[in-house]
Amino acid sequence: MFRRIMKRPSAAGIVAVLALVLAMGGTATAAKLITGKDIQNKSLTGKDMKGKTIGKGKLKLDTLGGDQIDESLLGKVPAAAAADTAATATTAASADDAAKLGGVPAAAVVRNVEYVTGSAIGNDTSKQAFAQCPAGKKVIGGMGGINGANTADVFLQRSQGANGNTQWFSQARVHGAGHPGWTVTATAICAEIG
Repeated sequence: MFRRIMKRPSAAGIVAVLALVLAMGGTATAAKLITGKDIQNKSLTGKDMKGKTIGKGKLKLDTLGGDQIDESLLGKVPAAAAADTAATATTAASADDAAKLGGVPAAAVVRNVEYVTGSAIGNDTSKQAFAQCPAGKKVIGGMGGINGANTADVFLQRSQGANGNTQWFSQARVHGAGHPGWTVTATAICAEIG
């Protein structure tokens, strides 16, 4: 009978075969075993990342500056479109907003404000007062007031602009029986408009 005698593999042969097996499948195995969960937060730096591998929405807001952004690839900011024509305006008359002050049309600008008070007319039950604005001025507001020693039952019935906004009108009445000792005033706030 013949017996085959097999030689034991040498240590160098075992190491060579193991190196071959690891070289063939070692990196694929490592890629399957290491995931994003295995990487500690803030442990990778920019040098560790392959170019263009971080997509939009993955960066923290306000972390990029002018050195990292290619401005030539950015579009025009919508609010800057008006600035292009403003730079070419040669006179205030050619600018779109020249007729406005802070966004307010020039026709709505108020100048030379003054207060005008009118006296009461009427009887002991109902009285009214008119305050007339000077020529060239319009009413921009006003108020009515009740004055006197005996005003407990008197109430202000109306206080409003009148006659094309050239006057302020106020009217007051006594609740119940009329009595003397009270009056009503109208005060107009007048101004030049435009």
